[in-house]
Amino acid sequence: MKRRLHIVQGGIINGDKAWLVRAASRKLRAPTWIAPKSAEIGDDVVIYVGGFGFFATARVDSKPHSRRDWINRFGVALRDVRLIKPAISLGAIRRCVPDLTW
Repeated sequence: MKRRLHIVQGGIINGDKAWLVRAASRKLRAPTWIAPKSAEIGDDVVIYVGGFGFFATARVDSKPHSRRDWINRFGVALRDVRLIKPAISLGAIRRCVPDLTW
């Protein structure tokens, strides 16, 4: 099985960052996280949190499903949440991979 890497976003005010910290230490499973429709079970995820950078990694644990609360968005379950210590800023990535285009 070929796994893909997806970059997803988490927030601070909405509690995502705090949840990621708890999930990593308690081995919690996120029942739904906004992710691409193309995500497949077993794919890797890097979670970007604004102001911190790439903050955690996880693995997709369910097929994408349409979110009723957010039009044109899909949710997946996440498992195996691990914090990136220290978080990797976008500036650091730009310095290390200057030819990377977004």
